[in-house]
Amino acid sequence: MAQESLDDQAITYIYDAMANFALETGQLDKAEKLFLETTKRLIQNGTPTDDDSILEISVKLAEIFTMKGKTDEAETGFIYCIENLQKKLDSGIIDDNTTMLLAMCHDSYGRFLMEVNRFKEAIKYFEQALDACRRINGPMHPQTLVLINNLGSASYMSGEYSAAVDHLKNAANIARVTGSSDVSAYYRNLGMIYMEMGQMKLAETACRQARDTASKHSDLEREAKQCLEDVILSKKQSQH
Repeated sequence: MAQESLDDQAITYIYDAMANFALETGQLDKAEKLFLETTKRLIQNGTPTDDDSILEISVKLAEIFTMKGKTDEAETGFIYCIENLQKKLDSGIIDDNTTMLLAMCHDSYGRFLMEVNRFKEAIKYFEQALDACRRINGPMHPQTLVLINNLGSASYMSGEYSAAVDHLKNAANIARVTGSSDVSAYYRNLGMIYMEMGQMKLAETACRQARDTASKHSDLEREAKQCLEDVILSKKQSQH
């Protein structure tokens, strides 16, 4: 019996690994079927339906539904994961893995809300994800930076330009201190927001910083140079 149990666990692990590979390579239908089979096997082997392993698969299925344009199914999946993980934490469970899985769900749901143009709602979920990530991983962690950038993007799309600037300046400053390769992208995004606000001097400074911090001959450098060209062109046009 013990050997059979180990064999079942090994097979389930293989299904899960195949599902993740299919998702990473864009094979969405295959990934969906394999994740559903993995969930079925986990439950058959006695795993509770609110176990982190099953809820993690549920959020991946919700992401697959998003990519397939099944927005209703996707939103139902995200909310299911968030509610069940929050219920676990509210019951007194103190577990960093569960907390970070909830943060992942908040981030994924936030990105879903961005896709369907519900930007103000997205801000709420990005803020919750960021709060958890800062507490568990610290303020300088790469994932913390990603979440700050997401929050900046949602604020910008909501028309909250001042908040967007604050978030992106924060991300750029942390990225410089930590040596993150994304520092150029944060400055470029900042420059674009300044340009939208009509603050051309600040936009030019940010775009120059984007250019100067980008790796040579990289996509980021090309994007930063384009940002700078756009600012200079806008300044010239405003002078006529």
